[in-house]
Amino acid sequence: YVLACTIFAAYSKENGVAVLGLIGLIEWFFFRSRWINDRYGVLWAGLTWLAILGTSILLLVHLVHGWAGINYHFENYRGYSFFDQIATQMVISWEYLRNIIFPRFSQLGPYHDGHIVYSWGNWLVTISTLAWVLIIGLAFWLKGDKKRPEMRLLGRYLLFGISWFWMAHQIESTVIPLELYFEHRNYIPAIGVYFFLVVATY
Repeated sequence: YVLACTIFAAYSKENGVAVLGLIGLIEWFFFRSRWINDRYGVLWAGLTWLAILGTSILLLVHLVHGWAGINYHFENYRGYSFFDQIATQMVISWEYLRNIIFPRFSQLGPYHDGHIVYSWGNWLVTISTLAWVLIIGLAFWLKGDKKRPEMRLLGRYLLFGISWFWMAHQIESTVIPLELYFEHRNYIPAIGVYFFLVVATY
């Protein structure tokens, strides 16, 4: 059933294939305690991680086999390389987060053409990438706190929020030569961020 719905979702919109990974994240973060000690716990864990990593693996295979065509479309239709796309998305990811947490009416709208293109040598890309590394490290550090269960829970759901955000962005913000910045691309990723903010506030 899940595979069938994922296929239908992907044919409706390429980003629909991420549904499989999102289901895997929900299973792992919210239902693991029900399954992990079950007689089929190992099978469940294997299928869950296959769902979580499956989209990324397919994306990597597609990138390797279709590299020439993918980069050709970026350079000839967008005017920058695939690597510039990824570098720029590292900066844009924080712009997405800013608009999720502190939305400004003047910056909202369906069109954001002409966004600045960054390369990996740019200091802003370096800072944005390091910031993601630090926040992921913080999530694991909180999750490993054995003395305070509330901090452990906070770290767990911070990791969920980050994983959900990137799972939902991993296709349209990477290999498909679309406009760099699209607000509607951020709606589903926002769910994980809002969930963490609610848990953190509580």
